[in-house]
Amino acid sequence: MMQKLKEENYPVRILVYILGLFIMTLGISMSVKSDLGVSPVSSIPYSIPF
Repeated sequence: MMQKLKEENYPVRILVYILGLFIMTLGISMSVKSDLGVSPVSSIPYSIPF
């Protein structure tokens, strides 16, 4: 039964994951642009150049 539930919600889970990454990235970029600095948790994505 758990396998069926996971397969049915797969596209929704991917969409929520991508949306969450976008919101986190937006928050980190706004924090850096406002010169508030970065916390130790958000310093890892900030320091990885893309």
